[in-house]
Amino acid sequence: MKFLSKVVVSSMSVIAMYLLASLLVDNWQQRKKISSFPTTKSQYGTFSSTKIYPIELAERNKISQDDIYLTIKTCEKNHKTRLPLIFKTWWTGIKQQAYFFTDTDDEALTNQTDGHLIVTGCGKTHAPFELCCKMGYEYDYYYDSKKKWWCHMDDDNYVNPSLLVKALNQYNWKEPFYVGRPSREGIQYRQYKGQKVPLYFATGGAGICISRNMSELMVPWMRNGSFVQTCKDLSMPDDVTFGFIATNRLGIKLTRRNDFNSHMQNLAKVPTEELLSQVFLSYGGANVVNLTDPTFPLTEDHSRLLSYHCKKYPETEWCPKESKLR
Repeated sequence: MKFLSKVVVSSMSVIAMYLLASLLVDNWQQRKKISSFPTTKSQYGTFSSTKIYPIELAERNKISQDDIYLTIKTCEKNHKTRLPLIFKTWWTGIKQQAYFFTDTDDEALTNQTDGHLIVTGCGKTHAPFELCCKMGYEYDYYYDSKKKWWCHMDDDNYVNPSLLVKALNQYNWKEPFYVGRPSREGIQYRQYKGQKVPLYFATGGAGICISRNMSELMVPWMRNGSFVQTCKDLSMPDDVTFGFIATNRLGIKLTRRNDFNSHMQNLAKVPTEELLSQVFLSYGGANVVNLTDPTFPLTEDHSRLLSYHCKKYPETEWCPKESKLR
């Protein structure tokens, strides 16, 4: 009789364990479905492996433009060449959240940006550790701001503020997110403290965004001179080192956005009908976006971003009538 009782109890335990295991598997599968992102047909849409989170959490943690700290890395020689284009176009739509980090005092720019020009004291060269010095300053200012997202960009970028907010609302700022686009495909390798290490990183020329949670994980690698030192140890510039810390040291995968565009790509290949849905655009020499009916001649608009802006925002005061993209 005692033997039979033990058998019954043992059988019930097995059944209970089986039911518990089934529930866990079902829950995991459901979460996996929720976390998947639909694949888009265009290579300029969101990358198919992008992670999103449940609608109820999205609504609860939804951000506005004011939750973004946007930093633009620039330098003295670009103050009168690249920055006027920024001020004339997208900056007016996000100027309260945008900060310029440069190497030289400029009273006119300080006044124009309402004090949003930050002089870093870093050198004026493009040596890796000098670039890292600026990005380190950007990180510190963002971290102290307590905002939910930090987006870093170069001064040859164009950003669509509303599309940036929409993009970031697909991710939970309370989780570690490193969002951007690599300048080249595949993993690269570099020596770091005598070891061969893999590198996979988002280029600063296409815009880089990280969540508040991600920034907290990066504190030991970013503050008190640690970032510049890692740059020196890796002998690589800021965006490469930043990606190394995120993906190699912290193990956070890059969340790729194909609507983040840099001048490292062939910008003319972005379909005209998809230009208005891009979060970041750029330019470099003859490498510019392809507009079938540009508003201004090339001599007046070598970047093609004045014409693009008028297609995107035809109501802009200085845009000719009938500028809308056709």
